[in-house]
Amino acid sequence: MAKLTLLAASLLLTLSIVNVVAVSSSSKGLRGCEKFLTESCRRVRDDSCRERMKLCCGELERIEVQRRCSVIRRLVKELLEDFRSKQKQEMLQKARNLPALCRMGIGRCDIRVPFPPSWFTKFAYVFG
Repeated sequence: MAKLTLLAASLLLTLSIVNVVAVSSSSKGLRGCEKFLTESCRRVRDDSCRERMKLCCGELERIEVQRRCSVIRRLVKELLEDFRSKQKQEMLQKARNLPALCRMGIGRCDIRVPFPPSWFTKFAYVFG
């Protein structure tokens, strides 16, 4: 009985550790997607761009289907802090279309970016 209890406890501990690692590394395991989204491509057909996209698609394949868009959203949120507006728009467009580009059957990811707080203070008189 004691062995069974010990076995059950170690199994629960292992499952907890695996779950924590999976959650914390979900967007960290997307280095290829990060490169694909942040490095500009004139066209997706360019060889270097296509290679980055293939690497990203491979990374997305390893994520459960129902979690892919939320992981992409989280990655975009992390990346957006470092980019200017034109780069942000380009990155958002690519991120939204990643599942379609990878032919994963999801279509597009709904990624919404709120206006920065400074936008509201600049244009408060329009809404006031």
